Parts: sequence; structure tokens; C-alpha cells
Amino acid sequence: MGQITIDLETPIAIGEDKKIARVVLREPRMRELLAFGKPFRWVTMAGKPQYVEDDDAIKAYLEKLVEEPDIPTLLGNVSLADGLRIREAFLGFFAKSEATAAIAAAKPTTSSD
Repeated sequence: MGQITIDLETPIAIGEDKKIARVVLREPRMRELLAFGKPFRWVTMAGKPQYVEDDDAIKAYLEKLVEEPDIPTLLGNVSLADGLRIREAFLGFFAKSEATAAIAAAKPTTSSD
């Protein structure tokens, strides 16, 4: 399984001389997909497909996928800019996986009959 490391632009101070300078997310697994669903859905607006993010699902995933720091609640203390970067990194797992699944689905299957 893959991981993504996000180096924080603004580290989180957690003591006099200790800071958290990065966040590590592990790749979601099927069990999380079954529990939380997709973190976005496609809708048609003004005749054009657009995706709408599911904030509750994203929050549930992030709480489950954080490997560092070892206290996931500290994520609430990251700066807005870092938070947006973490969110985009997380959504990247789904973009990559959907692209891989689409390529696999497009491959012709052969039968050994």
C-alpha cells in the first residue's frame, strides 16, 4: 500500500521545542470505501458534469488514514493552506485509483475456452 508525505509549510507546535513538520497518509483500502463511500460524487449542473466533494466522508477518511502525526486530532491545528494541501493529496489517491481502474476496465478480456 502506498503513502503520501505532505511537508507542512507551517509546522504545528506541540510543546516548547517540539513541532510536527509533516503529515503522512496511507492509501485507503476497500474497507474504508465500503464504510465511508466515495469522497466525491459526479452531478450534472447546467448540463455539465461536475464533481462535488463530500466533506463528511473526507473527514472520516482523514481521521482513519493519518499515520503521522500519531495523534490524528492534531490535523485540526494545521494552517488552512496546509489543510488544503492535505485534502488534495488525499483526493489524489482516488484520482489515481479511478484512472487505474478505468484503464483495466478498458482492456479487452480473453477467454481460454
